[in-house]
Amino acid sequence: MNIEEVKPLQIKSRNVKQHPYETVKETPKASTNQYSDYLEKNVRERNFFLIGDGKKAELELISDNSISKNIIVIGRNASLRLFITIISDSMNDIEIRAQENSELNVGFLKHKGAFAYHRQTIMAETASTINSASFWAGNGFGESITELRGVGSNTLHICLSSAGNREESTINSDILHYANNTSSEIIMRGVAEDSSKTIFNGRVAVETSGRGSKSNLEQQILLLDEDAKAEANPILEIKNNDVDCSHSAAVRQLDEEKLFYLMSRGLEKSMAKTTMMTGFLRSSMNKIQNKELRNMFMPPFMRD
Repeated sequence: MNIEEVKPLQIKSRNVKQHPYETVKETPKASTNQYSDYLEKNVRERNFFLIGDGKKAELELISDNSISKNIIVIGRNASLRLFITIISDSMNDIEIRAQENSELNVGFLKHKGAFAYHRQTIMAETASTINSASFWAGNGFGESITELRGVGSNTLHICLSSAGNREESTINSDILHYANNTSSEIIMRGVAEDSSKTIFNGRVAVETSGRGSKSNLEQQILLLDEDAKAEANPILEIKNNDVDCSHSAAVRQLDEEKLFYLMSRGLEKSMAKTTMMTGFLRSSMNKIQNKELRNMFMPPFMRD
């Protein structure tokens, strides 16, 4: 990948302070793939955002040909709504540190027609709540890592993707339970059509210190055409017996009977496929009870 005309992130915020990047210590990250290597060597922008204790904050990042590294610290008893939009080829790394009793709601939207590499690492301390939802359209490689470090911390990650033509989308979602009585849920749903390829890698790891952890990992991919390809790879790594963890994975073809029914009601075939795709993806968002948050997380065509 080569981004020739690199542009800075567009940043909008409320109750967020921006400080020099050099004033915060960066967490070392191992090289995981060619994209993370490229980002490390070619990063053009570094940002450090701070949300003070007890503050309610909002932050929006719009990436248009950006190569950036970002650190966000959420203070104790504070909350942040973060929304990230990718509108063209971009590579971004975001590290978020959620301190005690904080709340984080993250929405990520990648537009079709561009390639994006996005790495998101969240570190959750005691009693913090993390809700994260992403929608990937077209080519992309995404990595989401959430570390539940504090007792009672919890997270929900919903990942949706849609690929067509010859596009390829690979999404990795990892949740690591380090502390007692933590809980997590990963829901990954994708749609592949034409000759596209979708790969979901989901991993839940519970360390020996993660007694009483609860987790559910669900992966579903819908193939709209015979030439579309998909992989769903769920992984559980459990090092403590006192846990409640489950997983499921399915790759399935379009239900021809449902398609025929919609067409018999007057819909063109392409519209019938779109209707089925939207319903398949949208149903996973019902996990988010708050309507305002649900609409913030969803792409425009899926909102209430």
